[in-house]
Amino acid sequence: MKLEVSNLTGNFEKDLAIWGEEVVKYCHPIAKEIDKAFYAFQSEPKKTKYLILGLNPGGSGPYSVEKNGQMKSWNLPNGMTSDVFIHQNPYYNNGEDYNIIKKFKIMLSANDKLNEILSNMLYMNILYFNSTVFSEYKKDLNTQKSQIPSWNEVYKKCIDFSKFLIHNIIKPEIIICFSIDNCFKQFIEGAKTEELLKGRVYKTLINNTIVYGITHPSAHIPNETRVMIGNSLYQDIFTEKFPPLQQLESGKYDYIPEVYEKGEKTVLIAIKDDYCGVIDLEENIIIPFEYDEIHAHQNAGKIFFVAGKGDKWGVIDEDENIIIAFDEYDDLIGQDRGATALLVAKKDGLWGVIDFDRNVIVPFKHNNYLYFREENENLFLMIKGEKVGRIDMEKKILVEKE
Repeated sequence: MKLEVSNLTGNFEKDLAIWGEEVVKYCHPIAKEIDKAFYAFQSEPKKTKYLILGLNPGGSGPYSVEKNGQMKSWNLPNGMTSDVFIHQNPYYNNGEDYNIIKKFKIMLSANDKLNEILSNMLYMNILYFNSTVFSEYKKDLNTQKSQIPSWNEVYKKCIDFSKFLIHNIIKPEIIICFSIDNCFKQFIEGAKTEELLKGRVYKTLINNTIVYGITHPSAHIPNETRVMIGNSLYQDIFTEKFPPLQQLESGKYDYIPEVYEKGEKTVLIAIKDDYCGVIDLEENIIIPFEYDEIHAHQNAGKIFFVAGKGDKWGVIDEDENIIIAFDEYDDLIGQDRGATALLVAKKDGLWGVIDFDRNVIVPFKHNNYLYFREENENLFLMIKGEKVGRIDMEKKILVEKE
């Protein structure tokens, strides 16, 4: 049956089978020729809120071993079948032994709410043929006979298959792509993106699905960077969002990444021509479009905006008064809690914590990124996944770890 939306039944299992049959029909002869194993799903496919999209299966197991039944868990004496293809990798075991999942869990340790992703996710690949690294996949297909499609043709075809499955059958609310260049950018095909964390986390909207691209969890990065990535995801996923951009009457904004509500007042962080500004629901400009990044917070009953401009960060109030000048801090990250807020700040290469009056709560002596975690009404200061103290919000002091 031809893979078209009109041929789908609306039944998940039946539609998955239709999709799997077409994919196996395409991949099987290529796999025989290049002797590379192929499969799509790491975890068992299901309709779910979160989809984790990896690049391709790891390892270098040949198709001749997979299809001849020597990999007994696959049970493929005559090669891959659609019935087997639409199920999970039998070696996955919830990712317990997968380094990529272990590293992803470090990212998700930024906040307990991120555990929702682990318990409600489907993990699959955008490209189905295995390799130890992507360059190996390209090399292996480039050296094959001319009747086999080029590595890029096969790559694009697998992406097309994946898009059809994701948008028409699985229909997740949120997609997280492991790898920015080879997975995220290929999947979104030139769609306009927002940079949530410089060089590490990107976001766009495709077919009403939020798509994030993050640095590969197994990349050679320190754990504090992984936690920063997780914190960026937490701030974006678990903050209430404004309705679709089309609901703004003017249509002159590229993207609405954040909405902030305080009482009866609602403000929107908007992006226009690659710059951030702030508008209200009537599209009156509160903060002009001249900043690289803006996040809204409240302090002492008022809304404030933590903003980045060039290589410095500062704070602006809702009347466009500069509260913290853009001349001292290399980074500022806000943390709301009750009626007050604190700022994780980076200065001269070291991390500390300040309040909105620039009072130093935690001295600038830490080489590693600081972040907060709220547990049972307590606000803990964290470094590299470890609690180093508790913030006393009434006295605005750090209670050192006992």
